[in-house]
Amino acid sequence: MNATVRLTLLLAALMASHQARPDDTLPDPLFGDGGTVAIEPSGNDVPQLQPIVLLQGTNTYVINHVLRDDVYLSRVSRLDAFGNLDPNYGTGGHTELTGLDGFYDSYSWSNGVVDAQGRLYTVGQARIGANADMLVCRLRADGQFDGNWGGNTTGCTTVAFDAIPAGLDSGTVLALQANGRLLVGGLVKVAGGYSMGVARLNAAGGLDPSFNGSGKTIVAHPNWKTLTAGGIAEDSEQRVVLAGTVNNPIAINNTCDEQYFVSRLLPDGTQDDAFPPTDLGWDLPPPVPDDCLKIKDFMVLGGLAVDADDSITLIGNAQLENNLYAIAVAKITKDLMLDPSFGGGDGKISRLACDTCGSSRVISASVAADGRIVAVGRTHLGGAEGDDVFVTRLLPDGNDDPAFAGSGALTFDYGAGTPNVNDLVGVIAAGAGRIVFPVISEDSAVASDERLLVTALGDIEDVPVLEIAVFADGFE
Repeated sequence: MNATVRLTLLLAALMASHQARPDDTLPDPLFGDGGTVAIEPSGNDVPQLQPIVLLQGTNTYVINHVLRDDVYLSRVSRLDAFGNLDPNYGTGGHTELTGLDGFYDSYSWSNGVVDAQGRLYTVGQARIGANADMLVCRLRADGQFDGNWGGNTTGCTTVAFDAIPAGLDSGTVLALQANGRLLVGGLVKVAGGYSMGVARLNAAGGLDPSFNGSGKTIVAHPNWKTLTAGGIAEDSEQRVVLAGTVNNPIAINNTCDEQYFVSRLLPDGTQDDAFPPTDLGWDLPPPVPDDCLKIKDFMVLGGLAVDADDSITLIGNAQLENNLYAIAVAKITKDLMLDPSFGGGDGKISRLACDTCGSSRVISASVAADGRIVAVGRTHLGGAEGDDVFVTRLLPDGNDDPAFAGSGALTFDYGAGTPNVNDLVGVIAAGAGRIVFPVISEDSAVASDERLLVTALGDIEDVPVLEIAVFADGFE
């Protein structure tokens, strides 16, 4: 083969290997099978709701729960840019939440965050009998528990609020501060309901006594019985912004009105009097004639973001008539005012995900670094099939993203039109040019038929696709 032919073939190979990968409104064809990978279960493991994905560099972290021999177990998997399990992470690409001190009966993770060094921080719950405490862990970049963090060589620590005897404390949200400290928040059982527990850990994993004197505090709303955490973040002045949902349950599984909640703490963990616990609702349908209002406007995980100007974005659901739901987003200034530059001028918007979508129930949300708002959720596109997945995006001002113009959202049917198949999306992650979300696809007519899938839209920059070296006598 002469040099001209060799060079022509080389250029063709380079052009093919570096073809433009899609923007983040299309599945990445180089990620798994056409943009989706299946994380295969181990043995008889059955994946459970609600999986979570995190992005860091070119890696995707997947936190999920499995049912193994009638025992629930949390684990994390790491995928590379092409959706392959990373063999250098944990064992075969996975790390399981096992082998801790044995004092508690069970352990679980519910959320996580990855730092710039690839260390994963997780938050969840450790249970013993009727008691539960917040569980916080750190894994090294290789997926092993970091025995130098947390103070007991396991890489994990617990935070007990114990507001009542046999307290029930569970972590659901967390955020890294610029100084290496970690904020965690979640549900705390109190007399007559639930409040939001907030703790700050120092860089070594111990409670930070400069935060409210003990490293922890409990935040409540005076007019609501229950407050669940939807997000925690730090603003430019190291104040702690909290968000979630408040409601007044009158019985188990019977909730009266639900509304968004937002508040702010000072850097020392005390309440910011300029930003006390505040509720926010849409109240779109007429009240249901009953013993309570029964209008449910509620936030979702990932539904809190603090912008560079310390304004706050809140994302979740607003209830419509006939028990339908719409995407609901509000923008609040740092002075606790609805931002008139957002949406239609009143600081909040609500809409269905797409023209053909029925109820658009948001499951999780993420705000990218450029301020665009991404939401994923469940909808029903009609027919005998089960629920499908939608992904939609708004511009920072609340207007529709032109990339999603037309239908208004991307929709995914992993059951390929099969009756009874429900696609249940988990917690999304959105980065520069990349949107990733996990899905549990299940056939309700077949026992233990759940599959854990991860779909990636768009491209990750600086990912080498193919490298070819040319020498004088040919290819190598």
